[in-house]
This record gives sequence, C-alpha cells and structure tokens, in this order.
Amino acid sequence: MDMSLMIKGVTKKYGSKVAVENLSFEVNRGEMFGLLGRNGAGKTTTFRLMLGLLKANQGTITWGNVTPVKLTSRTIGYLPEERGLYPKLNVMQQLIYLGRLKGMTKREVKDEVTKWLRQFEALQYENKRMEQLSKGNQQKIQFIASVMHKPELLILDEPFSG
Repeated sequence: MDMSLMIKGVTKKYGSKVAVENLSFEVNRGEMFGLLGRNGAGKTTTFRLMLGLLKANQGTITWGNVTPVKLTSRTIGYLPEERGLYPKLNVMQQLIYLGRLKGMTKREVKDEVTKWLRQFEALQYENKRMEQLSKGNQQKIQFIASVMHKPELLILDEPFSG
C-alpha cells in the first residue's frame, strides 16, 4: 500500500472567505514537510482538513489511499496550536487518559511516558498538575501525547510555541 499523504486541489471556503485555495502536495512515509506562512494563511485549516475535522469544498486528501475520516485514532498524532490539556490532572493521569483514547493499555502509556519524560529530563513532573507547569513544559506533555502511540502520520501545529 502506498503510504503517503496526498493533498490534491484542496480548497476550503468559509462563506466568501477562501482559507485554502487549490492546495496540492505529497509527503511520503519517512519524510518531513513543513507549511510556512503568515498568520491567517490557512496552515491550521489545512491541518484540520488533513485530520478530517473539516471537509474541503473541493479536492481530495488521502493517507495511504484512505480518507482521513476513515483512519483509526492510532494512525495520526496531532499536536494542536492551542493547548488541550486538563489543568487539574497530573501529567501521568493526563497522558494515561489520552493514551487510552488512542487504544493503548495503561502499561503501554506508562512505559512510553516514562521514556519520553526521561528524554526531556522531566521525570520530576510526572505527578505535577498541568496548571503547575510552565507553558514550555505543558508543550512537552502535549508533544508526548501526540507521539506516545507511535502514529504513522504526525502533524505538529506550532510545535515550538511556549
């Protein structure tokens, strides 16, 4: 099976406002690809189209010949621009919850989280509530949530904010 992300002639409009116009590109498995542009250029809209959260007015998006809405939750990892963390949960509770939504066992989550916290030299945050962490450390936790299930396709929206 061809494991590439194909964006062909994608346009997304909100009423008369064109957010994305006739966008086409391909990203093959193992490749990194970046979208650069000013605020309001349509980057986040494109990511939401890729995730199947929005529907294009025209054009097609596929990953391995499958449309995003038909992909499993384990296929894609997504780091959104906005933080989507529960402030009162501690780091491990947060990541167990998110990992379970991706179909991981509690043991799998704990193993992956420990590995990533060690990588980020952040093991000391495991039992801290999200609201106690700096924006940068919250971003690390959100990154871990995006990659711990080992997705085939990883989408990072503003990964360095914070």
